[in-house]
Amino acid sequence: TAEKIKQKAVEKEWKQYASKLSLKWNTPVLPIFFEGQNSKVFHIANKINQTFKYSVLMYELCKKMGKNVDVHIGDLIEFKKIKEIGDLKMITNYLYNQTYNLDPENKLI
Repeated sequence: TAEKIKQKAVEKEWKQYASKLSLKWNTPVLPIFFEGQNSKVFHIANKINQTFKYSVLMYELCKKMGKNVDVHIGDLIEFKKIKEIGDLKMITNYLYNQTYNLDPENKLI
């Protein structure tokens, strides 16, 4: 999310939802990275309210129909690995790193 309209968007800290789901249901996680970023209109909508933000997101998704989007799919992260990490924040950070390491332009590790 961009703090100001003319600034480049910066990834917010990830919520722990995927980590919680994996732990609750004993499931592995498949990291997927989509190249690109949302438009300035989306970031403005994000500042207004959630309903408007989701409406703009749906509009942007419709504009992408029939176009190529570069997607990078990582290796399945087994539940055993997730359970070994244990701590929700650490699991979330691990999932974040595994996902963003799929970005060919931004290797974290």
